[in-house]
Amino acid sequence: MSSLGDCYEVHGRFMLNNFRDADDYILVHAEVMGQGQLAGVPYGHCFLIHKATDTVHDLSNGRDIKMPRMIYYLLGKIDQNRYYDDSIGLVERTPKIYEYTQAEVMEWMSETGTFGPWELETESGY
Repeated sequence: MSSLGDCYEVHGRFMLNNFRDADDYILVHAEVMGQGQLAGVPYGHCFLIHKATDTVHDLSNGRDIKMPRMIYYLLGKIDQNRYYDDSIGLVERTPKIYEYTQAEVMEWMSETGTFGPWELETESGY
């Protein structure tokens, strides 16, 4: 579990416990850029994408956020390799996004004994 929240565990459990529905989702581990207190800090985050609607479902920390992937990715600067941040200026980086099917989630959990992150390494170490 991340020191910043429960995102890996909550979404991993969703993929395990909602066996019939989980096939409709992709589990994502990605480096996002923080906002508010974490502005400018890249950190690892986990969420779900509903395949049919291309909607992000973020159930972490007791929330129930649903929004189009494009907007969610824009807000978290998830797939942007270049953007401007008021606090630190121009930022250039390589986006880090890992997507997993239900079968892959089960395989990674069995192999590692954790909810993740499995392949994601962030600049900040979070």
